[in-house]
Parts: sequence; C-alpha cells; structure tokens
Amino acid sequence: MAKKPKSRGNGEGSVYKLPSGKYRAEVTLGYQKHIENGIEKKKRIYKTKSGFKRRKDALAYLDILKNGTEQLNVTFTQLYDDWSAQHYENVAKSTADVYKAAYNYYKDIWFLKMSVIKTEHLQRCINQCPKGRRTKEAMKTLGTLLYKHALARDIVNKDYATLCTLPRKEI
Repeated sequence: MAKKPKSRGNGEGSVYKLPSGKYRAEVTLGYQKHIENGIEKKKRIYKTKSGFKRRKDALAYLDILKNGTEQLNVTFTQLYDDWSAQHYENVAKSTADVYKAAYNYYKDIWFLKMSVIKTEHLQRCINQCPKGRRTKEAMKTLGTLLYKHALARDIVNKDYATLCTLPRKEI
C-alpha cells in the first residue's frame, strides 16, 4: 500500500503540478464581500506564482506569497472593510450609516486596486451620484478618510480624494 502524501494545514497554501510539468504555488489571502444580482457573495482573494521546475521550490515560495503580500494589491473594498471595522466603533450609528450609503455610490471602483485609482475615478463616481450635495460631500469625506487610512499603511503615496470637486451649492 502506497503512503499518502502529507497534506498541508489550513491557510498554509497549496502546490499544484500543471499540465506543462511545472508547479504552481497558491495562497488564499482572504475573502471579499461583493453584491451580485442583489445577493451578497464572497469572492476568494488569492495569490499565485507559477513556473517552478521542482515541487520543493514551489513549497519554499509559499511563505513569500503568504507573508510578503504586497500592499499594492489592496482593492477599494478591502481598504473600506479594514477601515470601517476600526472606524465604526468610534462613531455614532447615524454617521456610520452616512458613510455606508456613500460607499455604495463608489460601486464602479469597488474592485479596483488602490494603486490605480486616481482623482478621475473618484470624481466620476461623485458626478454620477443621483443624490444631492450632502451625499456627494459624504462621498468626498469618505474618500479622504480612506486615503488617510491607506497613507498610514503605505498602500498609496498620495490622497487623490482631496482633489475631487463638489458641485456648486444651489441657492
């Protein structure tokens, strides 16, 4: 009877042999919530590296994938989830509700990486918002708070949200 290969523990990653004969290392970083057809679903966020000639090399690279996750791969939604988990503990429920509503109008950029989001992306979301000035002000404030959070974690180098403009006040 052949000996079964040792399985790796939960969260340690996997190594696969590809049809080409090379090996691929893959690590799950977490899960991201998103809404599809009105239903909240989870999307697996993972990182892979392929092209290893030996399984041993792919196994050794798992630690680099797992521990060396690049900050540049953080999406708008991942940043919001991280920020809101901390921020909503310190504000009133009504304030949190305003930010949650503002976040929903950024739907077009939820899955963009923070490293590629520029003022034009944020401004387009603000301009497309069908609500009034107060909601657009909340969107800009939320963007500024998220960028402040990202700057503190070296995810971005510049706050593009402060460069957004709001429509004129109606008299």
